[in-house]
Amino acid sequence: MLDCPAVVGLGEVMLRLSPTAGRRLENADVLAVHAAGAEANVLAGLARLGVSASLVSVLPDTPLGHRAAAELEAAGVDLDHVRWITGGRMGTFFVEQGAGPRATTVWYDRSGSAFPEHIDWPSGALAGAQMAVLSGITPALSPAAQRAAAAMAGEALASEVTLCIDVNYRERLWSADVARDTLASLLKQADIVVCAERDAMLLFGPDAADPAAFQAQWAPRASVCVITRGDDGCSAVSERSGPVSVDAIPTTVTDRLGIGDAFVAGLLRSLLAGHDLIEALRAGSALAALKATVAGDLSLARADELDALLATQTPRANVSR
Repeated sequence: MLDCPAVVGLGEVMLRLSPTAGRRLENADVLAVHAAGAEANVLAGLARLGVSASLVSVLPDTPLGHRAAAELEAAGVDLDHVRWITGGRMGTFFVEQGAGPRATTVWYDRSGSAFPEHIDWPSGALAGAQMAVLSGITPALSPAAQRAAAAMAGEALASEVTLCIDVNYRERLWSADVARDTLASLLKQADIVVCAERDAMLLFGPDAADPAAFQAQWAPRASVCVITRGDDGCSAVSERSGPVSVDAIPTTVTDRLGIGDAFVAGLLRSLLAGHDLIEALRAGSALAALKATVAGDLSLARADELDALLATQTPRANVSR
């Protein structure tokens, strides 16, 4: 177990199954298997960059549970706060990668999985940590997961651990109205907020697409608030700078899943290193671009690869729109 992990995350781990490129599930004879989960993806991205990271979760004590754990451990994520459940079920989802006019399609099979039923926040899990990571997916999964998310946020606030929340709204899990009410409470405790523009507008209204307006109304104690816009880059505001925006880095997309989580990992790694907001946004954009080139949800880029890509990019920052 890590004595003092720099970053601790709370979230469900699932197994993702995907047919090979160009095949559909209805005619697939081989499925690639990958571990996945919003917070787990962020932690794996950080661990690959040399930042110590620990996951709080629940996994079934089955071959599928151990398959997911092995992939996260191979990426460097500490799993000593994972609770193993006998007889539990592993949540899965199936992904058909799109091409051209055909969109990527996802089917979930997570009903009855171990995490939502059995998760309980272990008091003291943030001891010595610098940051805590939570996504909007976790409190959507069950009342127990919602309580665990609230307990994590409360401990982070009490322990002066920086809390990062990625809104990450999933309409298949809960309605916009319910999500808004629940996330509003958590966001008031957040120090760093990341939200996709579409989620900001859907949940919090058109004004929330502006990071300064989002921060003022929904995350008043946040020192950094970031709005991501996919291929159109991102914009942000911090307590130490005015609004800025950074362009996305062009990339070849092999796999879109996990790109947003890689952005968060790159952002946090840079902020932990003491870099300014523009450099943190550039790091997030660069890691997202690298993640897009590999299959699976986890970012496997090393620190030297990220730094090399950043060195080739001409910094471009503008006043946020």
